[in-house]
Amino acid sequence: MTKMLFLLSALLPFVSAHMNLISPMPLGYKGIPGIAENLKDYNYVSPLSMTGADFPCKGHLDLLSDKVAGGPQATWAAGSTQSWTLEGSATHSGGSCQVAISEDLGKTFKVIKSYIGGCPLVTGTTTNSFVVPKATKTGKQIFAWTWFNAVGNREMYMNCAAVTITGGGAGLAALPEIFKANIGNSCIVPASVNVDFPNPGTDVARSSANAGTRPDASWGTCSKPTAALTASFVAAAPEVAAAPEVAAAPEVAAAPEVAADTTAGSSPEYIHEDAPYALRKRSRSARYAV
Repeated sequence: MTKMLFLLSALLPFVSAHMNLISPMPLGYKGIPGIAENLKDYNYVSPLSMTGADFPCKGHLDLLSDKVAGGPQATWAAGSTQSWTLEGSATHSGGSCQVAISEDLGKTFKVIKSYIGGCPLVTGTTTNSFVVPKATKTGKQIFAWTWFNAVGNREMYMNCAAVTITGGGAGLAALPEIFKANIGNSCIVPASVNVDFPNPGTDVARSSANAGTRPDASWGTCSKPTAALTASFVAAAPEVAAAPEVAAAPEVAAAPEVAADTTAGSSPEYIHEDAPYALRKRSRSARYAV
């Protein structure tokens, strides 16, 4: 017995390391009032599997059917300012985080805010704010926090919590998907890097002291900017590229009307890259009533 206690105490520092979401409390979190013992996750600080086997939400989406372990832990009005809180003792020199909402039981996660660099840098507890998009659908939805640590093993952290949205809209289909890496999907974030997400969404917080790095070919096959985002990046360019209007000079060369020469132009095309992924469920010995 003494030997077992010694081994447990030796492992405790590793179990208590890293960071995890505590508000809103995630699915199966040990601190949820009234949660059944067999549904508690005592190792929420651990990252996702490097194989992606427990993506998304550490494999806890099946708990959504349990009224306690998967019940809403917060009620947010669409359009309101809310917050999320982490706790832990190992920030791994920060990194970059995203928070997202899934309106389809975890099939997709739409980015509602990106934190590039310095996320998180405070041990103990740290709280960050965000705005719940007015378009978020009313009802029980899934809030997710993801983190790509700057220093240490190449990992992806993801904690998910059930929340209730009130006064919502038509949905978040227009928002980008969360960034995914280090989970067996051919995209690996290099060490000592703060990810500058290719599709950060419309609400972005940047750390002035921790500049981000955009993924490139050396990272593997990672997300690319979507059509809408790419278009926004070059939106001003066409105005500068109003030079094409200079190409209207051919009109001056309207003399060649006799020759009736014309030249065909081409317009850039933007490639959409979707990364669909299946809803994964973990088998359990018990069955739960909705």
